[in-house]
Amino acid sequence: MIDSARPARSRVEVAALAACAACFALFCANVLVGWSGRALGWDVSWRLERVPEFLLLFGSTIAFAVASLAAELRDHARNERDPPPR
Repeated sequence: MIDSARPARSRVEVAALAACAACFALFCANVLVGWSGRALGWDVSWRLERVPEFLLLFGSTIAFAVASLAAELRDHARNERDPPPR
């Protein structure tokens, strides 16, 4: 049986990546709705303003940092278990 070259992700890593993707998708959707609302003359009074928009982008950044730190911790623990290559 062939062992996977990529180890399984932890729950923290998966949750942080999902939160990062969700926050970034909401941020991009808000930007696109605002742009299209101005270009096409739509009433988009319900879209997020500057501070909530910034908080979405900040949340995406923090979630990505948590995911990358979890992946680094996983790789570090895996490298300590494996013998050094010759």
